[in-house]
Amino acid sequence: MDLLDRTGLLSARLSTAHNVWLEDADMRLLAERGVTAVHDPHSNLQVGSGIADLGAWRSHGMRAALGTDSVNCGGSMDMVDAMRLAVLLHRSGEPDPQHWETPGSALGLATAGASALRIGAGTLDPGQPADLAIFDLAGAPYASREDPLSTLVLGSWDHSARTVVVGGRVVLRDHRVLTIDEDAVIAEAEARRRSLMERNSTLRELADSQRGVLTRLSSRSRYPRPVVRVRERP
Repeated sequence: MDLLDRTGLLSARLSTAHNVWLEDADMRLLAERGVTAVHDPHSNLQVGSGIADLGAWRSHGMRAALGTDSVNCGGSMDMVDAMRLAVLLHRSGEPDPQHWETPGSALGLATAGASALRIGAGTLDPGQPADLAIFDLAGAPYASREDPLSTLVLGSWDHSARTVVVGGRVVLRDHRVLTIDEDAVIAEAEARRRSLMERNSTLRELADSQRGVLTRLSSRSRYPRPVVRVRERP
């Protein structure tokens, strides 16, 4: 971390993903420099790299946001599901419920990414871009008419927005994308995936052969975690 600081990389312009193995000194430095740490709980659990200490981030005054990482190691790109996991994942390690994450705090994490990316969005305020997602509150999960945010994050099973507006433009209405031919894009993605897998079959075999080894090494290692060097098979 000191090396990153000496090179001038640590600033409010930087966002760093995962941050699973931070020590106290790292967190203090990131907080001082205004770096945004992005919590990717699905990805960290899926690849077995650990669990970020979100409570410690907050106690050190770090700026934090929520992410889903990418489809190759983050599961779905469901931000509401990421909010649910962020709320529940850290409660068992925090005995004081006053310090637990809530649907409201998770929403704050989910929308903080806009400021981290310096795109001037993430809030519904005058002068901000009209970016918003509208969810349908009809159906069994919302029958009690209690807090809709808590129900969306903790109780609902359908996280698909009914309407999405980006910069004042409606891009999704009644669950249908208006800006592209969604079926054509999905078909093209399937074809491109097959092509990529065929062209990179050797690299795929190499990655598959290393998966078990890397997972075992990661699960057994302790602080400070060593860098695992990977060599290509002859």
